[in-house]
Amino acid sequence: MRYYRKDSSLFIHGRFRVASTVPGSGLRDFSSIILGAGVASEDEREEKDLAILASKEGIFHDYVGFLSFPGPICICQIDTVTTFIKNGNSRLSIIVAIRESLEDAALLSVLTKTSYCAGITLGEEHRSDIIPGDFIVAMEGQGDFKRFNPDIVCASIKKGVAEMLKPPENDLFFIYSRLSGGEWVRWDRGHCRFYPCHFKGQRCDYCYCPYYPCKDTSLGQWVEGHTKNQVWNCSNCTLLHEPPVAEYLKKNPCAGLSELKKVRGKSFTLQSPGQ
Repeated sequence: MRYYRKDSSLFIHGRFRVASTVPGSGLRDFSSIILGAGVASEDEREEKDLAILASKEGIFHDYVGFLSFPGPICICQIDTVTTFIKNGNSRLSIIVAIRESLEDAALLSVLTKTSYCAGITLGEEHRSDIIPGDFIVAMEGQGDFKRFNPDIVCASIKKGVAEMLKPPENDLFFIYSRLSGGEWVRWDRGHCRFYPCHFKGQRCDYCYCPYYPCKDTSLGQWVEGHTKNQVWNCSNCTLLHEPPVAEYLKKNPCAGLSELKKVRGKSFTLQSPGQ
C-alpha cells in the first residue's frame, strides 16, 4: 500500500479487495482509493468531479472514492491497520486499510464495525451535528485471516474520531506504540520527543512509512509480536529518513522502493570520501 496527500486530497494505491458504502462499488477489487477535496453531493456531479481529480493523477479506471470538504485528516496506525478519518463540513468519512488477508465475509463485518464504532464514539452529543459520510474498508495482504483482531480497527476509529471532534487545524498522525504497556503517540514534526530517532539531520516527512510493511529483507525482518503473531520490524531502516530520498519521494510520490534505493545509492556515492 502507498498513500500520499496532494492539494488537500488523499491518494492510496495498492491491490485492494474493497467493501464500501460508496454507491455502485459494493465488494470489488480496486488499485486506487481516493478521498478527494471537494463538495460532496448526491448527484452525478460528484462522480464526474472525482473522475477529473483521478485523471490529473493518471488514474483513469479501477478506483473507488468520494469527495469531502477540504480540511485536515487524522491518520491512525495500529499494527497492520491504518485508518484515515475526515470530518468534512460535519460529514464524517472513514477509510480503513488492512494489511492482512480477510475473507469477503470478514471484510464486510469490518465495514459494519467501522460504522458502529464511529457512531459509538460520536455519542448522542455529536450525532445531531455530524452525519455519517462514506466508509471504505480495504484489504491488501496474504496470511491467515483467523489471526486478525478486528478490535484494533475500532481502537483506531475511536482515537481518530475523538481527535477530529476537537477539531484540528492541520493533519494529525498517531501511531500506537506497544512500548511501556501501549499508548497512542502523536507525531509532530517540530516537537517530536523521540527526535532524532535514527540520526542527526534525518528527515521526518515519512515518519509514517507509506510502504509498511514492505517485506524487503534488506530493510527489515519479521519478528514475533506481543500476541505471538509475526510483525514486520523495520526499526533500523533509515531509507526514507535520508534527506535526498525524502526530497525525491515528495516530488515523485508514486516511486517504488527499488527506485528510492537507487537514489540513496547515488547519494552515498556522491558523499563518499575520495569521490
